[in-house]
Amino acid sequence: YFWLRPLWRDLTRIETAAKRIGNGLMDTRVQLAERSTVHPIGQAFDSMAGNIKLLVNQQETLIHDIAHEIRTPLARLRYRLALISDANAAVFDDDIDEIEHLVDELLFKAKVDAHTPTQQIIETFDAPTWLKHCVTQAQVNVPTEITWKVRIDLQNPHCRGDEHLMTRALNNLLNNAKRFAQHHIVVSLSETEEQYMLSVADDGIGVPDEQAENIFQPFYRLDQSRNRQTGGYGLGLAMVASIAKAHHGSAQVVRSEFGGALFQLTWPK
Repeated sequence: YFWLRPLWRDLTRIETAAKRIGNGLMDTRVQLAERSTVHPIGQAFDSMAGNIKLLVNQQETLIHDIAHEIRTPLARLRYRLALISDANAAVFDDDIDEIEHLVDELLFKAKVDAHTPTQQIIETFDAPTWLKHCVTQAQVNVPTEITWKVRIDLQNPHCRGDEHLMTRALNNLLNNAKRFAQHHIVVSLSETEEQYMLSVADDGIGVPDEQAENIFQPFYRLDQSRNRQTGGYGLGLAMVASIAKAHHGSAQVVRSEFGGALFQLTWPK
């Protein structure tokens, strides 16, 4: 007992530290006593944790540096185009807007990912009002042959979550549905005893089962032609997955009741 108890205590400390690292608390260290039987394992773990934190910080810094370096020549190019009285200049200006929008999307995703593991979201928002407003905004300039339905099944109208992030996620899902829907779009928000469920369903082409997991990866698109009108940037659904993770939830896609895609975002209460 006297030999096993210290060993069990130290192993438990390593297990707890591993879970904290997995939740994004990169400053966690084991720091076992030198007399501990598993002291070498503790040292190796602390070294690994330090290297992981360094790599994460370097990645975040790299993304911001790249964004800054890209924006500087773009600003100069936009200024020079403004001095050119040529009808073709407008086309180049649109290309610059597209690149700047892509940079903004990448920075936003990097910001969400950077704070995902440690962020504890405790604020609430009026979910029914929020949902109806987002859907109303999404219906602008949408063909009239598409029928919209909103389903809300909540006991408490106030949901836990970051309203700004949730708006970004829902808008991405709605834009995706508008791109592929033919006649039906259904937006639902419900709850169980433990979690909330936000879903957007359409009657489009759907997502093949073998691509259901990859669809949430950055720059992955079902449309391999990489046409901006049909495929987008490939960041919208990746953003949804990041926002779900920021709420300690998850995102998935299944077959909808209409045969199209049903994207579902769940997060704990």
